[in-house]
Amino acid sequence: MCSPKKSGRILSGILHDQRSREDFYEYTSRLRKETDYYLNMAKIKKLWMRSDHPVFNRVVRVLSQHYLRWSIPLSILTSKKMSPQSRMFHLKSRKELIYELANLV
Repeated sequence: MCSPKKSGRILSGILHDQRSREDFYEYTSRLRKETDYYLNMAKIKKLWMRSDHPVFNRVVRVLSQHYLRWSIPLSILTSKKMSPQSRMFHLKSRKELIYELANLV
């Protein structure tokens, strides 16, 4: 869900001290285990609506928004294994998630 290598630069602009970032990575590790490492639309929406840690939940939404807008399209469009039908399905799902996220943030 989140790793220092992939999200460190964005995260350092939101959570300014190292301890907060380490706590956040522990939090996302726990979330990963709760979702059995598999995410679908319902689980993603549930993650965005959690109330157990408001600051970290906001960070999850910000990182999700960044990932959906900038990383996912390139992965989908450059995949050599994905069929054209799957590409369309994934792009439509991405669009739905961005819409849902925009209504929360």
